Amino acid sequence: MPVALNPGGLAYEVRYARGGVIDPDGGISGPSSDAFVDRNTGTADARFTEPGRYVMVARIKSGDYYTPWSAPISFTVKAPFDLSYVGFPDPDGPKYKLRATLRDNFARGSRVTVYYAKGKKSGKFRKLGRSSKINSNRAFTLRFKLRKPGVYRLQYRFKGSSLVLGGKVTEAIRIKRTIRFG
Repeated sequence: MPVALNPGGLAYEVRYARGGVIDPDGGISGPSSDAFVDRNTGTADARFTEPGRYVMVARIKSGDYYTPWSAPISFTVKAPFDLSYVGFPDPDGPKYKLRATLRDNFARGSRVTVYYAKGKKSGKFRKLGRSSKINSNRAFTLRFKLRKPGVYRLQYRFKGSSLVLGGKVTEAIRIKRTIRFG
């Protein structure tokens, strides 16, 4: 985070908290985290472990005295859309089931739209379908049909939510023709 440095300030105190509430003195009430200010770059190093609404305040220390807290800034931190696992529990075609797991569980209740394109590099993406809702285990499923074997690219698109950024992930898969007797 950029910090406006004061030439007379020897030390800076920057505090931030998820869902923080401002005290009457301008500081953050309750638990908060410290951000280290790098005077060379004029930035504060803040680490966010969870998405959500944050509040941040700062002040300068000069000797034994502190300035009043700065006006608070509020901002929203969002998690990225990222898949940790994609698998096909039933590999027999031409009907398939895709099961995928997200890296973070903040997109619960949302849906992912899946597109496909023939080939490894070029080709137009066509809609394959919308997934089931993302459950509490960060997983979603989609049943689909592809008749021709070969290499395809699947693209998972997410519109975004209040805690997760919208995004897309593309991967290549190979569909093999499987014949079963019996």
